[in-house]
Amino acid sequence: MYKVNDILRSVETKEISYEGYGVIRYPDFAIFVENLWLDEVADIKIFWANKKIAFAKVLKHLKVSNKRVDNIDKELINSGSAPLAILDYQDQLTFKQEVIEKLVNRNLKNVKVKKIIASDKTLNYRNKITLHAKVIKDKIEFGNYEKNSHNLIIQEKLPLANLNIENVYLQIKDVINNLDLNSKKSIEKIMLRYSEYEDKAQLVIYSKTKLTVDNQILSNLSDIPKLGSIINEYGQNKIKYDILLGDDSLVFKLENLLFKVHYDAFYQVNDSQIFKLYSEALNGLDDNKKSIVDAFAGVGTIGMFFAKRAKEVLSIEINQNASKSAEDNAKLNKILNMNFVAADVTKYFATKDIKEFDAIIFDPPRAGIDKEVIKASANTNVDEIIYISCNPRTLVRDIIEFEKYGYVCEEIQPVDMFPQTYHIEAVAVFKNNKNR
Repeated sequence: MYKVNDILRSVETKEISYEGYGVIRYPDFAIFVENLWLDEVADIKIFWANKKIAFAKVLKHLKVSNKRVDNIDKELINSGSAPLAILDYQDQLTFKQEVIEKLVNRNLKNVKVKKIIASDKTLNYRNKITLHAKVIKDKIEFGNYEKNSHNLIIQEKLPLANLNIENVYLQIKDVINNLDLNSKKSIEKIMLRYSEYEDKAQLVIYSKTKLTVDNQILSNLSDIPKLGSIINEYGQNKIKYDILLGDDSLVFKLENLLFKVHYDAFYQVNDSQIFKLYSEALNGLDDNKKSIVDAFAGVGTIGMFFAKRAKEVLSIEINQNASKSAEDNAKLNKILNMNFVAADVTKYFATKDIKEFDAIIFDPPRAGIDKEVIKASANTNVDEIIYISCNPRTLVRDIIEFEKYGYVCEEIQPVDMFPQTYHIEAVAVFKNNKNR
């Protein structure tokens, strides 16, 4: 119906998508518009389209919502990574609450959605940031790609990242541009991570081929305050990495626990919210001294958080570096009631008998839990299943699947881990109705 570069005048939206887009609907076509809120009117330009849907940007606002805030960081909005930054934080929370309530009420019966737990920080909260790289006129630039395009939105600053990450980022850009042109063209993206506990940042440079970094460039990078480690991950088929400076891990602290996190291992990005999230999950256990399986265990953060109230914890993680980190972290924290398996959860549940366990913790990726894992989990007949979700849609889908096997979820606790974005973290606890 519409194609790329088409301009539509005076469109008004009466709907906001789950991802925070203003939606313009026609009988057989929908346009999702960045930076357009409910009841706003604007001229828009389409930048991606197929036969059913299109994505567009606002050229000019003609009428704005009274919900829109004035102090918008335009670079943040243009990046597409923070669609809710146009709203006051309380309005962001209201939007997220309504999204998950509508989703639950539409698909589930007798499941209560509790009030979302707000974030202590609304900006500069991320301990990790990833930026894509692109050489433009022989200069390497970093930013986020516009949705469904090769157009890089350059990021001069990083308002969602910890201030120490932003400070390091502002200094590394010029140094990296001293690399030769072929090296710059090889770089695909960078990742910056910061540990408050160590007061140290880590730079990971992802490249197609191994980078040649001369001593002067490396010296200039190592002189940047708080930049403690630099890693070059390279290769397209077989991935390898070199440590150019420091270590391949950072140490994070959660309450009285320390976690050594390998550069490619998962760790929650909002330090101030991790304790709240895991406490909600821990409170889901009926009583102490249980045998627990920690599926999708990562570097062991959840399992070790639960270990203080458990008889034993079995940690299962497919990423071997993360699984080894989890084992090392248990030793670091002198936790003796944990065992570790580097394996795919789906395959492990299909071939191993875990009926002796009382509870399973899931913290899966956005795709949720495979149906075969849900079936295998139900077949263990465990009393409780604790589900930490980063995607309400797959959470609701999986609740429906668990219900088929007699597991009941009575309430969901949303937690805001990602202010300014549409992402919602949530904790759900399933009780085994067969054992009641």
